[in-house]
Amino acid sequence: MSYILVRFRNIRVGTVMRIRNISPLLLSLTLGCTTLAQTVLPEAPSQTQDHNIVRDIAIDQKTVWTAPAHVHKSDLKWILPLGAATAALIATDRHTSGALGPSEIRQDISDGVSHLGAAYSTFGASGLMWAVGRWNHKERLQRTGYESLEALADSSIVVLALKTATNRQRPTSDDHDGAFWEGGKSFPSGHAVSSWTMASVVAHEYRSPWIEVAAYGTASAVSVARFTGKNHFASDVLVGSAVGYLIGRFVVHRHHEDTVQSP
Repeated sequence: MSYILVRFRNIRVGTVMRIRNISPLLLSLTLGCTTLAQTVLPEAPSQTQDHNIVRDIAIDQKTVWTAPAHVHKSDLKWILPLGAATAALIATDRHTSGALGPSEIRQDISDGVSHLGAAYSTFGASGLMWAVGRWNHKERLQRTGYESLEALADSSIVVLALKTATNRQRPTSDDHDGAFWEGGKSFPSGHAVSSWTMASVVAHEYRSPWIEVAAYGTASAVSVARFTGKNHFASDVLVGSAVGYLIGRFVVHRHHEDTVQSP
């Protein structure tokens, strides 16, 4: 216990200042995520609607970016833990990342697992689900593929905006500092966002314990690999995972709600 206290006391003043500077962005991000988390999924629809992917993404983006304006007091049960965890990880990111010594085996494994969260893997798998479902008249599989493609497009836009707004250095930068607004693209982890987005859509559509374990297990492995491979800090991975999960959940909910309400 005393060791932990000493570690926290040794955090540099510059790190604390970075947390203060980025706190408005973290607050806005947390508010948006927790607002999306309040949605409740209705029962799965009995038929697949015709959708316009451009229109659907536009609707999603409006909801995602205006979510902080619809926060309620009850959302504090989500806002406080997520915000506190993110701030704590940012404060200790440099130390936790630095604790990973060089290991060729660990790096190779991490790089290999990371491929599962790359855009060509997630978009490719989602497109394949849609195509196979459409070809074989498998309604749920087709719907899952479509929603996954839509959610991945949504999360990609959010990730691009956050990376551009924060410009955080990666763990492999010269000073290994993880400083914000220094020209990097570390925050949040795009691989974590993509893998958790797809996993969330698949798990919420099928609602099978085995599928949930496989989907979330794969997403977790990708997220951990981004940290152990020193591609991202722990806070990058946490925020990326939360954003991906909630966007995927939101997209499934919206389509189910639209179908249930349609005449």
